[in-house]
Amino acid sequence: MKKQYSLAIILSHILIIVGCSRQTEIDEIALSTSLSEEVMLEEDHPIKVVDEQAPESTSLLEGSIEDEILKVSIHAEIEADLLNYKTEIIFINKIKQSIDLIADCGSFISNDNFANSEDSCLAVDSMLLKKSIKESRTIHLPKDYFNNKEITVRYRQEKIVKELIVQMKNVDKL
Repeated sequence: MKKQYSLAIILSHILIIVGCSRQTEIDEIALSTSLSEEVMLEEDHPIKVVDEQAPESTSLLEGSIEDEILKVSIHAEIEADLLNYKTEIIFINKIKQSIDLIADCGSFISNDNFANSEDSCLAVDSMLLKKSIKESRTIHLPKDYFNNKEITVRYRQEKIVKELIVQMKNVDKL
């Protein structure tokens, strides 16, 4: 009770300083903000403050895109550490010719808004995806990699580089 009364006095002084001069307004604000017995501050039990605007990590993201040559599907599931996604990428070559998947720092998907922490990367330039074949890769990516939810896949077919942009979407786990 003493703490409630002290809080009300401090609050009324702050309101006077910031320009709220009518006593009825001060009393109304002080009464509406007084603490109840359940949420009173105590030295032994600090209250945990939760930032309601902080985005929560989505536990499952999925996306796919295709053109006349290549179909790409991405499935990303948050790992137990809540810092990384286990990401499965499926490439399907839909034509009867081989194509080259172009690597970005060793990964066949890239996020142009996510900077690689290394100055230079040891990378394979490309991977041959044989005609009419399905290839699957699993990689672990930091959750920040998916902040803008756009993942790019680049491939080369007959010396022409093409780009597909996968829009990742939140998926509810069943």
